[in-house]
Amino acid sequence: MRGKWIIIGFTAIFSVASVFYALSLPNMYKSTAVLAPAESAGGGGLGKLAGQFGGLASLAGINLGGGGSNKTAEALEILQSWAFIEEFIQEQNIATQVFAVKDWNPETDELIYDTEIYDPQTQTWTREPPKGKQAEPSSWEL
Repeated sequence: MRGKWIIIGFTAIFSVASVFYALSLPNMYKSTAVLAPAESAGGGGLGKLAGQFGGLASLAGINLGGGGSNKTAEALEILQSWAFIEEFIQEQNIATQVFAVKDWNPETDELIYDTEIYDPQTQTWTREPPKGKQAEPSSWEL
């Protein structure tokens, strides 16, 4: 009976300690990149053969190599990463920090804005916009 209470006590102590530790950690964000191999213009005879029979070989558990990259998967990954960063910038309201900050003053712990792009006192965009665009940067520019 005494052993049961020791186990329950240790479990409770470590559970509470782990929650406090997890809450004390700073927020960390993870970034991933999708890299596509460079394509060669003229594949050799063996590369073409591997491309033709790659699906059949993969069913048998054989990797012939030489298979091309999946363009659809690459395009989807790019769109998902763009949507993520666009949503993140909007949710955190950090467009000015991403686009208009040129430096940081460590002594005063303040951001130094490029006043040709953004005026922090009036909180307005002061940059000369590209032809046919607004002064506020688009998601593409951000």
